Amino acid sequence: MSKITNNIYARKDGRYEGRLYQEGTHKYRSVYAKTYEEVSLKLQGIIESGSTSTRTRRLLFNDIVNKWLDFRSDIKLTSLSSYKCKIHTHILPYFRRKDFPSLTAADLEKFKAQKISEGLSEKYVADMVVIIKSASKYAAQMYSYPDPFSMVSLPKVHKAQPRLLSSEEQEVFVRACMKGGLPGLGCFLSLFLGLRLGEVCGLKWENIDLPAALLRVRYNVQRVPLGNRKSKICVLTPKTDTSIRDIPLPRAIVNILKKYKQNGDVFVVSGTSEPLEPRALSYRFKIILQKAGLPSIKFHSLRHSFATNFIRHTGDVRSLSELLGHSSVNITLQIYVHSSMEQKLACMEKLAALL
Repeated sequence: MSKITNNIYARKDGRYEGRLYQEGTHKYRSVYAKTYEEVSLKLQGIIESGSTSTRTRRLLFNDIVNKWLDFRSDIKLTSLSSYKCKIHTHILPYFRRKDFPSLTAADLEKFKAQKISEGLSEKYVADMVVIIKSASKYAAQMYSYPDPFSMVSLPKVHKAQPRLLSSEEQEVFVRACMKGGLPGLGCFLSLFLGLRLGEVCGLKWENIDLPAALLRVRYNVQRVPLGNRKSKICVLTPKTDTSIRDIPLPRAIVNILKKYKQNGDVFVVSGTSEPLEPRALSYRFKIILQKAGLPSIKFHSLRHSFATNFIRHTGDVRSLSELLGHSSVNITLQIYVHSSMEQKLACMEKLAALL
């Protein structure tokens, strides 16, 4: 192979240019990008190909996806496991050994349509499309190919309105929780504090300061896939910085927690030094609903109910967003704030009073 040398420098137009010279050809090849790092990645891809012309190398999309996955060392373990599951179950089998340069937007559109027809949810397919588009963008930066999927849009995700317990049903549910032991306490805390399922399972007594009336969200319990149908329970930090938060406790909840208080390193819901698996708490939640004669709802609906109740009684969206651990108020408004028919009617009656 001919010896390859390269250099990178800043251009007057604000971009960076990297140049490759192959001895014996008397030719240069230039690549451009907005940052030094992007140019370096492109040059690296050309050098790895063994040629200053990346068009001469057969570049498989399967290889690109795996390289992109190795490149994403910045993501959390749970996200990495989710990516791997989608990649190895759906993405790689579909694209098999297709050449990256031969791919077109139509290929990704066909992938979307096929996966929807297989019964996968719109959200799941959208997540896979994000992975494919990210890997394609990475390949375009590394090997200077046009990105064939840059203009492909994500599948439209139609979000169903979650079923929430009415005010009367919530009263019945609270009484049932008080009879449900530690799992019942966990369900109760989710309804009144807006905790996620994994956050409830990851809550330790050391995170609850009863004298200061403060609960600190510091852990999140999840079952992480390991491949080959194996998985393990992991106690992790919350996914985002905003999910690490402190929640003030009402006096009534402090009094209830005093009845259950244990040593600091004990998990609240399990009552031991080992956390309760989220699936187990979700199962106990279903049992509580059944025994109370309440409709079947998802555990996450408790978090939605908390958000709706908070807005109904305070109207303070900013405080709610921080209590839920959201990165922006828009997420809170779009996903978690739901107006009941009673609330809408009350607003309409206030308007009618002006007549």
